[in-house]
Amino acid sequence: MPRPNQPRTIMGEVELARRVAMEREARDWSYEGLAERMTNVGCPIQGSAIYKIEKADPPRRITVDELIAFATVFETPVRDLLLPREVVIDAKLGRLFERWEEARQEAFAARERRDEAFAKLAKFVQEFHSDALEPFYRRVSEWATGQAETEVEADAIRAMVLAGAVPVESFQKLEDEAIEALAAERRANRPD
Repeated sequence: MPRPNQPRTIMGEVELARRVAMEREARDWSYEGLAERMTNVGCPIQGSAIYKIEKADPPRRITVDELIAFATVFETPVRDLLLPREVVIDAKLGRLFERWEEARQEAFAARERRDEAFAKLAKFVQEFHSDALEPFYRRVSEWATGQAETEVEADAIRAMVLAGAVPVESFQKLEDEAIEALAAERRANRPD
């Protein structure tokens, strides 16, 4: 007479099923798409079997071969695939948050370098005003033209840089006029 199977604890299988669903959905794969990938790595399975793994109550059991194939197609170590979904989400969130913070710090440092470089440029132009103003204006004009989509926008960029570097009344007035012209151009081109 065969021995009856021991009652099983299915929490591990439930967590694994949730992880399979999470990984499949993160890649926007259908059940059939995942089944095809599993078959391609040497573990034939039907899309309906994956559906039963993810949706059945209790979930369909996963064989060792299937576990290894899931890990292969998801490019995830088996031990990571066995982690609860919440742990994985928290870890990924932590890594993404750290990358965002690093990028934010890099952007802050870049802004500081930009501002320091502009301050040095402005100081130089102000110190050698009579000799530096004409070549500075030419360089700023060429640069602004390359940065802008329209001539009015180039004029506004040019005026803002000139007024920022050489804070004299004539450049500040030029800046005000150029910004006003740019605002009028954008209002005129705005779809109603």
